[in-house]
Amino acid sequence: MNSTPGPVDLAVERSPYVKRIFAAAFLTDFGFGILLAAVPYLAIRLGGTVLGLGILGAARGAIYALACPFVGALSDVIGRKKMALASCIFVVCGDLFLAQSSELWHVFAGFMLVGVSLAFFWPLVLAWVGDVHASTQLPKSTAVFNISWSSGMMTGTLAGGALFSLAPFAPFVCAAGAASLVFAVLSTLPDPAKDSTEVLPAASKAKQTIPPGLILAWINNFTVCFGLGVLQNVFPKQAHSFGLGAATFGWLLFAMGVARTAMFLGTVFTSTMLPRRPMAFAGLALAILSLLGAMQSRSTAALVIAFAMSGLAIGVVYYLSYLQSLEDVEGRGRKTGMHEATLVGGIMTGSLLGGISARTLGPESPYLIGVILLLGAALIGPLIPDVAASSRERSI
Repeated sequence: MNSTPGPVDLAVERSPYVKRIFAAAFLTDFGFGILLAAVPYLAIRLGGTVLGLGILGAARGAIYALACPFVGALSDVIGRKKMALASCIFVVCGDLFLAQSSELWHVFAGFMLVGVSLAFFWPLVLAWVGDVHASTQLPKSTAVFNISWSSGMMTGTLAGGALFSLAPFAPFVCAAGAASLVFAVLSTLPDPAKDSTEVLPAASKAKQTIPPGLILAWINNFTVCFGLGVLQNVFPKQAHSFGLGAATFGWLLFAMGVARTAMFLGTVFTSTMLPRRPMAFAGLALAILSLLGAMQSRSTAALVIAFAMSGLAIGVVYYLSYLQSLEDVEGRGRKTGMHEATLVGGIMTGSLLGGISARTLGPESPYLIGVILLLGAALIGPLIPDVAASSRERSI
């Protein structure tokens, strides 16, 4: 009998490292959550407009979304660790550049540098989780990983708003410290890509067809994140006009993070029991309600509910997109790269198109455009066969 360990043995063998990967995810999005809360208000402080905020979100997202599939595929070939470590160094540089910003172009340049750097981090770490877990462990392990980064972003957004209220440079120095810790954590880990090819099933050399269900998951991811881009980068200018400050905006993002993390926690227990298509439809419906609520609401309590609905929607749709991107060993880095590209591409498009439409069509237009896109995704869902569901049923 062949004594070579299989994927399950690999996961058990590497279990001491898994917690460090989760810790790195927490710290990375703690730092980025700080930026999400602080950067829009830094831009406003330096004279940014609603269109400028939309372009600001799009500037970071554009190159990130374009780079992620390429970087993910490259990591399948040359390994993940060195690229991730280099990413941490450049994130620190971007954070410190933001800390000393005195002109609006400084904010754009610093945020762009962070966006480029994270393109060399997230696709690799997302695939890393798949490398060190057996396929049967992926539903639970991806849920726990999502809880880790979501908890980091949740606490980071809260800290970012509070720190900016104390001193404009403080959030960015704190974010640089978090990225430095990520570098230290990842330095202790082996590179998974080089080892995993020795024990994981051999990949077919033929070009692999992407399942229609995975494409649909990416479409859903994009449309929900379009609305997220509106809330993160266009809403702050509108909120500023009726007296909503950076600290309050941080609390709204915190409410979004709590709801998102709670949904991720729920997927730990329900991911193998609930069918994916109804879960995705529920996520799209929550995203629609979130945009309509944010468009109409002026009270803080109502806005908390709207942002929490967005968090629940992301918790469902992001999870499904990520899990389905990991299920095949072949091209795992490339697929997690596409997952991240649709995530940030949606945020970028929502930021840019939302900023333009708010200026030219009126303040309600970004939210209505988001609702139309979400309705479109909900309508095309039933038209795409769920091949993955059929294969799961046959395997039972």
